[in-house]
Amino acid sequence: MNLTTDQLRNYSTGCLEIREEPEGLFFDRMPPALRLHYGASEGFMIRARCQTGIRIRFQSDTRSLRLTMRFGRFARRFDAVDLVVDDVFLGTFTGNRDAQPWRNEIFRAPESSPRRFELWLPYSVESWLVALEIDDHAQLSELPLEPISWLVIGDSISQGMSCASPSRTFTALTSRAMGMNHHNTAVGGAKMEKGAGLTGSIPAQFATVAFGCNDWNGCKSIPQFEADTRNLLDNLFTDHPNMPVGLITPLPAVWETGEKNKNDIWLESFRNVLRKLPPHYPAIRLIEGPALIPADPLAFADGIHPNNAGMAVIARNLTPELLALMHRNQKTPTLGNRTEPGAAPDAHKPVA
Repeated sequence: MNLTTDQLRNYSTGCLEIREEPEGLFFDRMPPALRLHYGASEGFMIRARCQTGIRIRFQSDTRSLRLTMRFGRFARRFDAVDLVVDDVFLGTFTGNRDAQPWRNEIFRAPESSPRRFELWLPYSVESWLVALEIDDHAQLSELPLEPISWLVIGDSISQGMSCASPSRTFTALTSRAMGMNHHNTAVGGAKMEKGAGLTGSIPAQFATVAFGCNDWNGCKSIPQFEADTRNLLDNLFTDHPNMPVGLITPLPAVWETGEKNKNDIWLESFRNVLRKLPPHYPAIRLIEGPALIPADPLAFADGIHPNNAGMAVIARNLTPELLALMHRNQKTPTLGNRTEPGAAPDAHKPVA
């Protein structure tokens, strides 16, 4: 039995729209304003069309689960989906581009029993769902949405690059550990710009904003970075008045050239811009990026993007920061069940 488009709309989180495109069903996480903002180049468009943070969640007594997908353009070639059943990570399934559409049985059990299924879609690849099938006559029902939703605004690091699969990003690990949903609008290569804050149609109880590495590497001036940050925050607070926001300073850059760009401006200068803003925005909590992950090459894939181990470390250190941030809003619902951040299988031993 193939799940219908209407069922998939009810069972999906982290997306705003599911559209029928020639290749299959496309799950879009971006509101129209952000599609326009990130539509100026093919590179940004590809990254914005990747399905970071989107999950398909449902309960069923099916003994099997079969998935058919197509894969398109990519930011990082991780044609992978992750499956979690009854809150247990069961594995990563990598699609075959040479056999499109790719079809695979991703779950098989000896007996029929009600189970909670959670499928994480690719975070760095444009993809389409052709079919999601359960056994004929199997029962199927919706799972309640987690009581808290976290709005993620940022660049490639918040999008998840360059970890191995979608549930290993630090945002996925943190949200799973804290028992909450997250809606991720991060786009690889993005800079601190006014348009990145156009998220008004996305419901959330709190948000994080994390930019700066691309601004620094692209040699943006310090005054321009400050102006762009204020414009983004003003947009964000216009759409989400008084919403608690965690402003994350740039993570360490562990390149051989260190943290100085071609104009001899240190990355620390960009962090200092963000450090002076919280007094002007009472809803902001500053979160220090260098405190989330050590400046250790073993935690990074390429000197700036965390690997699996780095993502797990960020998730572990970010959790108490988000708890403190949410306490700013007395109306925040109670968190769901928590698990240890960074507990996904195959993650390398976290760097201390």
